[in-house]
Amino acid sequence: MGKPKRAAQERRTQTRFEARSGIFTLDHHLGKIIDISVGGLSFEYAEQSESGEPPAGLGTIFDDEELCLDRIPVSTINDIVSPEAAESSESTTVLRRCSVRFHDLSPMQRCQLENFIWFNTETAR
Repeated sequence: MGKPKRAAQERRTQTRFEARSGIFTLDHHLGKIIDISVGGLSFEYAEQSESGEPPAGLGTIFDDEELCLDRIPVSTINDIVSPEAAESSESTTVLRRCSVRFHDLSPMQRCQLENFIWFNTETAR
């Protein structure tokens, strides 16, 4: 008899907000931001055939205007086939969902990130 599976535990300490707009790049991965908080974000990207390791390192956030947050230190928390893509077998492109955590943001980066969240999500205003 195996051990009973524990329910998934929420590990986020900040509320994530659904993004209306925004692009995130990490290494050679480029994709649309799904949700974001001051602690991290998740984004969806098209899988590249040469990709093997989950992305890590420094990321960049862009919005539809002229905001650009560059060299944001992150670590990858999760990198999976997107649930929507897994349900659809019609597409030959594999979409992945990657979640990253922000690390050691400078006061300026944190301020810029908070502004990005304010202007590009459905926050309670």
